[in-house]
Amino acid sequence: MKTVFLFIWTLIFLTESSAFGQTDLNEQATVIPCMAQPASCHQNILYSPAFRASWTMLKEDIIGADIRLRYPVPLLPCLNNSPFHPLQNEGWFVRSGYIQHGIIDQIQEALKATFGITEHDLDRYRKEKEGIVCYSYLRTSIRFKYPFRSLEWQFGEGDKRVAVSCFGLPKFGERPDPVEQVRRQVTMFDYRSDHDFIIQIPDADSTRELILAKVPFQGDFLSTVAHVSGRIQYGYPDMLTRLDELIVPKINLSAVQHYTELEGKYLTNPGFTDYFFASACQKITFSMDEAGASATVNGQIIKIKGPQSRILAFDKPFLLIVRTIGSAEPDLVIWIANTDYLVPVY
Repeated sequence: MKTVFLFIWTLIFLTESSAFGQTDLNEQATVIPCMAQPASCHQNILYSPAFRASWTMLKEDIIGADIRLRYPVPLLPCLNNSPFHPLQNEGWFVRSGYIQHGIIDQIQEALKATFGITEHDLDRYRKEKEGIVCYSYLRTSIRFKYPFRSLEWQFGEGDKRVAVSCFGLPKFGERPDPVEQVRRQVTMFDYRSDHDFIIQIPDADSTRELILAKVPFQGDFLSTVAHVSGRIQYGYPDMLTRLDELIVPKINLSAVQHYTELEGKYLTNPGFTDYFFASACQKITFSMDEAGASATVNGQIIKIKGPQSRILAFDKPFLLIVRTIGSAEPDLVIWIANTDYLVPVY
């Protein structure tokens, strides 16, 4: 039998900073390839559609049919039934082809020309005489038009609370009132309590948005994202007031997930029965920071009738969504359940 490899590689790079160390993702989070996959809200969860983009290329451009395996795995129906075709914009790069036809060189040349990077992990497969590569790469970033302030806060509950680095807007009266533009770039959706609310912050060029939702987890990302999107669609947008306090943890993560349930499995599709998954994995790097009211205290007593102050502190599990404004498919969804990826206070 010929030595033939099927190699699917999905790389996701989010934000413009990549200076992170590698982490053992299985100990810190679950990286799911489909949003409908059930997950536990007691651990960090990450999702991006880039692995689905690679699977779609394999299915549509190479095989021409649903992927069939000699030994089916639970992921198979989800991946076969949820194709994803990324928009060909400045953030996405997708390419598939055969090793013997020079696909690795084509990918490396395109990545170097477009993003200024080299994917060294592909080089190990150059020696293979036959094989398939389906590769997806996404670089997206959100840059706040007006940077927030750096803060500190406690994340967690009870004796498990840990001090982490944050950004946001300080409590009214504790520091000078930040410029009006910083506060006005935050939109509140469907505030129900300090433990149940959604905020949105747009990118400086208003093409992408960051959504932060402190809401109950709905069992999977598909239901949770739909829950948040529905509340945004039918809720009433509200601006923050000088009495509101906003605290968002800084995040720094670099994760690699190998889908071992696929690796080593042979296909049963006609014409491809000698092919097996040599590698099926996903990389995600992500960071978030500040990148980036007035009160004078004297011997007077002043009472002001107005709205009650709100503490918008993401100090317990919350949902994070990065997406292009108007797009139904997010670029990245993260459920932060603990402090593994939060930036500690030094």
